[in-house]
Amino acid sequence: MNPCPTRTRALLRLPLGGILASCVGLLAYRSRTLDRGGALAAAGTGTLIFTAGGLSWSVPMIGFFAAASTLTRLGSGRKQVLSAPQREVSRPRTATQVLANGGVAAALAVLQIFRSCSRDYTLPYLAAIAAASADTWATELGVLSPSPPRSLRTGRPVPPGTSGAVSLLGSLAMVGGATFVALLTPRRLPRWPVIAAGSFGAILDSLLGATLQARYRCPQCQRVLESPQHDCAADGRRISGLPGMTNDIVNALATLAAALFALWLRTAHDSNRRRASVGS
Repeated sequence: MNPCPTRTRALLRLPLGGILASCVGLLAYRSRTLDRGGALAAAGTGTLIFTAGGLSWSVPMIGFFAAASTLTRLGSGRKQVLSAPQREVSRPRTATQVLANGGVAAALAVLQIFRSCSRDYTLPYLAAIAAASADTWATELGVLSPSPPRSLRTGRPVPPGTSGAVSLLGSLAMVGGATFVALLTPRRLPRWPVIAAGSFGAILDSLLGATLQARYRCPQCQRVLESPQHDCAADGRRISGLPGMTNDIVNALATLAAALFALWLRTAHDSNRRRASVGS
């Protein structure tokens, strides 16, 4: 695979990307949005992204992160009451959580840096960010729905904050989150594939959350949890889902699926254009 001449230009952005991403990570750590590990992971991810695509790649990621932080704080007290006992107390995001949402984007940034001139990973990158944004918006706004969400697994109403549950407000927020990232994309790219792929990834996230994500019940307080460890002394016992299938893994799989779906959309679109060209 012959390297693209733009690789040199990308690598020249590396020092500036490191400085800017470190500043963003530091601000997030100081504001308690990220813990120390999360700030380091965000700095590394941001450096790769700026190196790969400059501001055209960094702006959607920064926009997603800023919107997610704002929505997490929006009505946090009411969310805690509405979604208890499913929702844990809001804490700074960890490195694992940062990579669950941004790991696929970082991997695509590496591919973009070392790509051949015939390949471009901008669309799947944007789709991965859109999926993370769509899921975050659906989670943070959907919990405020006036009507209880319904489980995708059983179809029955469940408490707000339950993984794998959907509501009308949450679904609208999902599309809004994907559209928000699409509006931050470079003008040369069509926005509908970003919205479609981002929404697809968020829907898959809910399906995986309803079926494969592990759930635990605390034998002491009887809370249903996404992790076996919580505030009680006793660890929760798995009652459904696959062992080790955490919400972070579900998020990573959803962003990967969104990126692959965007690639499929682009391939199908290019194939249709070639057929139309031959037919004319």
